[in-house]
Amino acid sequence: MAQRVGERYPAQGSTLNIYSETPYSAEGKPKTGMCLKDLVEKRNTPSPEHVQYTRQKIGLGVTLQQEIDGVWLYNRSTVPIFLYSPTLTESWFRVCRIEPGDCIRAFDKYRAQTLIYPAQFPGVQIGPIDTFSMRISFGKGWGYSYKRPDITRCPCWLEVLFTPQPR
Repeated sequence: MAQRVGERYPAQGSTLNIYSETPYSAEGKPKTGMCLKDLVEKRNTPSPEHVQYTRQKIGLGVTLQQEIDGVWLYNRSTVPIFLYSPTLTESWFRVCRIEPGDCIRAFDKYRAQTLIYPAQFPGVQIGPIDTFSMRISFGKGWGYSYKRPDITRCPCWLEVLFTPQPR
């Protein structure tokens, strides 16, 4: 919802897996990545029931993969995910729905360097806007086409911040 859960998660490398609960390899070793359940457990405050319900459906979540042409997002969960990325579309207001099993080039770092945001635009997000970020919601959409006006009304969402690279 509108409160941050956990500390920032600094990702290293070209791939980041974000999942509900830690998956294990065939050898019984935990796989690496960001586990949403671990963030919540460190908080020591129970999540509302609708947040827990949404988190249970996330399963293997998403994989972010850095490629030469940008960052690709793979929806590995059992629910659709919703994505706002300033480099994804020409519309500042559009939130894209990505079905389970689908992938999309979610972020173009070169295009992000050329973007200039309008001073005000409703329906996409509240707070400061960073051209080097994207927002992902699991199972629930937001904006003009949905009953939630902004992402802070969604039960489980992430903000992904990228480090600008010199050209």
